[in-house]
Amino acid sequence: MVNYYENNKILKAILDNNKDLVLFALDREYRYIFYTQAHKDTIKAIWSCDIYIGLNMLDIIKLEDDRNKAKINFDKALRGEKFTLIEEYGDNNLTRTFYRDYYSPLIVDNEIIGLYVFIVDVTDIKKAEQEINRYKYFYHSILDNITNPIFYKNKNGTYEFVNIAFCNTFHTTPEQIIGKTIQEILPDKSDYFFQKDNELINSKTRQTYELELEVNDEKKIFIINKTLLFENNDIIGITGSFTDITYLKNIEKKLKENETYLTKLLDILPVGIFIVDISFNIKLTNNFSNKILEQLLIDNNFKITNLADIKFIDNDRNIVDFPNSINSMLDKANKFENLILGIFRKGIINWYSVNAIKEENEILFTFNDITELITTREILEKNISKLNKQNKEINDYMLEQERLLEELLFSKKKLEESLIEKNKLFSIIAHDLKSPLSGIIGINSILVDDFDELSDDKKFELVNKIYNSNKNLLRLINNLMDWVNLKNNNVTIKKEKINIQNFIKEIQTKINNNLQLKEITLNVNLEENYFVLADRIMLTSVLNNLLYNAIKFSYRGSKIDLNISRTENNYILFEVKDYGIGIPEIMLNKIFDITEKTGRPGTEDEKSTGLGLIIVKDFVEKNNGKIWIESKEKTGTSVFFTIPEVI
Repeated sequence: MVNYYENNKILKAILDNNKDLVLFALDREYRYIFYTQAHKDTIKAIWSCDIYIGLNMLDIIKLEDDRNKAKINFDKALRGEKFTLIEEYGDNNLTRTFYRDYYSPLIVDNEIIGLYVFIVDVTDIKKAEQEINRYKYFYHSILDNITNPIFYKNKNGTYEFVNIAFCNTFHTTPEQIIGKTIQEILPDKSDYFFQKDNELINSKTRQTYELELEVNDEKKIFIINKTLLFENNDIIGITGSFTDITYLKNIEKKLKENETYLTKLLDILPVGIFIVDISFNIKLTNNFSNKILEQLLIDNNFKITNLADIKFIDNDRNIVDFPNSINSMLDKANKFENLILGIFRKGIINWYSVNAIKEENEILFTFNDITELITTREILEKNISKLNKQNKEINDYMLEQERLLEELLFSKKKLEESLIEKNKLFSIIAHDLKSPLSGIIGINSILVDDFDELSDDKKFELVNKIYNSNKNLLRLINNLMDWVNLKNNNVTIKKEKINIQNFIKEIQTKINNNLQLKEITLNVNLEENYFVLADRIMLTSVLNNLLYNAIKFSYRGSKIDLNISRTENNYILFEVKDYGIGIPEIMLNKIFDITEKTGRPGTEDEKSTGLGLIIVKDFVEKNNGKIWIESKEKTGTSVFFTIPEVI
């Protein structure tokens, strides 16, 4: 354990400079081998305990449930699992604290020696979530106790809330409405609703209109009151209510048919009814409107006999010139609907949706009390703005934490890939360079020691082996240099216009000796002479490597096809096809992966490093081409690659 502690001093000093970084590591016996100062301070605050290297962390967790839960999580990480949890710790006498914990095994030399945990304190986030849920429950409870159907939909037109009255009125459930648009709920009325929503958005004022809907095969008429919700001057949604005036409309019809029942019918309406003359003198009222007048009598100590004596205010809380405003609207159409007016009463405003119809020398007013709706809407707007602000702060914090974690994981991955590549290079240098050099030294030793006793044929055979070993060694060194230069970005690309017909002849000359040694025939199928734009050295390396691989994995006396054609998108397609041993499917998926060992001997035990195809892929892609392989074991392999054509 001491070695781990000594090696961690510098890392610990760096991490301790970040006061918010909570990180610790345990060995397989749950003893501390590393922790940051922030973790030490957290343990001190929760359990009033000073920790030190070598201390068993389970011994400081006081509550048995917390201790058992921690041990289960530690054991999962020690088995090699990586996972994330939100956990709650602290004594019962203390405030409980919530953390998001990232568990991971601690691996050294492919052995799990312990575990480490990266911790983020999310107590404030959890409290904010609880507070949001409490507010939601509170406001939903208020809205559910309002008798009018109420809804809220976001700026995209998706319904996010409906109250109980809404569901009861339309014989539906919240699940059938929330999360859907009007097009999904009432497709035949969707165009009309979209039109009204656009009018509301363009006017940026409250909107009230009358609509007939069919509910359970019954036609009903509603007054729909809607208003926009804003946040920072941006529209975030629309809220509104339905008032079922079907009954009122039916009564209005009956009033025209039989005026003798007018008073009784008016008195049962849940709205205020005023019939006045053209000077606004009150001629007839119902129970609801009488209550309004009685309240004004108590407040003002005089009886209201003319509607013009009532001080009405508009949406902006400005005093309304009632006679002139009403006459102006009635002069245009003899009626109006859903005019929002307020009446002051001892510092309280009662809000009404007012309709009016002018018939000869009389005007009929209806006053629908919407005070609850207006008050609730104002409360909702205020608290929605507050909740949105808190939610944004929470989201910003979480995004930053996720970004930091992603950066750490990305850095770890890049470091692991770099180590794998370096290990691959060292493995090749240690093994693949050593083997041919040892063979050359062994053959030279035979020639030196037994030169006079060896026949000329034997000497020729040994010299030929030295020659072939040197060729393989040179090819390996060239591939290693190409790979190192690629990784160090030391390769300069010099693209030129290359005559493929002449270029293939040069390649044939270079590999002819290798073909003859295994008695292999190379068939070149070139549809016509093409020109490509590529780096000549890289393209030479690509074809040399692919043809050498084809020779290596082909049987003696077989053939290799080099097919060259034009694709539809102005690329030249090269195919190197052999009829050799093929590639197993499990290896085919890893053939271009430097981290996988894919090298294998040829049909006559030729050596392989597994670097050739890696270099070929990089060279093809650096020349704006693509490469892929098709192969069937014991049948053969086709390697395809493309290079841009140039005229």
